[in-house]
Amino acid sequence: MQCPLCGAPAKDITARGFDGRSVRCPNCGDYDIAGGYDMRLAELDLEGRLRVLKKARRFLTGGTRPCISSTSF
Repeated sequence: MQCPLCGAPAKDITARGFDGRSVRCPNCGDYDIAGGYDMRLAELDLEGRLRVLKKARRFLTGGTRPCISSTSF
């Protein structure tokens, strides 16, 4: 698969039952995309997608991956 943020080769690490997608990217790191937010990401340019990930990282709680969701936009 390709990273939805930067386009680099990435791995889908989504756990069974998660409503969304989890990604492992060598450039962006590990992160989650909550269900339904792939389309919103696709509407943004590269800079916009990376800004969304940066904002998701600000809401990170210990031991979890950043999750791109409504609060990230």
